[in-house]
Amino acid sequence: MNINQAEFQVLADGLQTPEAPRWHGDRLWFVDITRHLVAALSPDGTVEVIHRMPDAPGGIGWDADGSLLVVSQVRCKLLREVGGYLYDFCDLLPFFRPDGGPDSLRPNDMVVDHAGRAYVGGMTMTGAGDTPLVLVERDGSARILLDDLLSPNGLAISPDGSTLVVAESMGQRLAAFTIGDGGSLTGRRILAKLDAGPDGICYDADGFIWAACPADGRLVRVSSDGVIDRVLDLPDRMPLACMLGGADGRTLYVATVRGRWSPELDAFVDDLGSIYTGAYEAIRVDVPRAGLP
Repeated sequence: MNINQAEFQVLADGLQTPEAPRWHGDRLWFVDITRHLVAALSPDGTVEVIHRMPDAPGGIGWDADGSLLVVSQVRCKLLREVGGYLYDFCDLLPFFRPDGGPDSLRPNDMVVDHAGRAYVGGMTMTGAGDTPLVLVERDGSARILLDDLLSPNGLAISPDGSTLVVAESMGQRLAAFTIGDGGSLTGRRILAKLDAGPDGICYDADGFIWAACPADGRLVRVSSDGVIDRVLDLPDRMPLACMLGGADGRTLYVATVRGRWSPELDAFVDDLGSIYTGAYEAIRVDVPRAGLP
């Protein structure tokens, strides 16, 4: 295992809680949760605000016809862009409890497959307890696929489209499922047990998973048989999510916040921007992007 304190380039700072990075077109799209923004970062470091939302955004993706999809965490909706505006597309309230109380459960990250189906995970206020994984069809209908995950806080689909990997933050593990007809999931297996809970994840062309682990300030690269072959240390900040992109797919973009894990994060407070400051950083790697998101 190669462990090193890597030199990252800061591409954009002055953010609050950057999350859900997605390479789309020729830019890195992302959300800033506490600023309620969907934005895009150009290679020259320019940040363009795409949408200002009334509440905290979660995962983002694009359906089969190229329309932007955005999770609305507090309103508990999946939104779809039409004509430059975001409209309610699917009501997620039957599956979640976004009331802000101790048992609150909000929709969170998402990955959209090539057919336009959206897999939406959830997060509790405390990060503990069983949480669902919901599948939203292209017609806006939805159903629960799994209801016993330990905070599915990162989602990725393998390059061949056959496997969904779920980062279970409270389980401190990566779980893998076989994707079947109609988006069904079978064959649950533990891909890897980690020292700290994983958050955002992405695939590379070798079939390895890059996982951001905020609590111990590390990025880990995990093989399809669960072997960790590389660890990147970020000693004074927390990596929340990662995404491969750039012109050749070999730039690893990382959403970071300054500081270390604290009870305030476990409480899922809505003013994290007053506690942490965020940035997007990048480092070059050998193996390019593949799979989804």
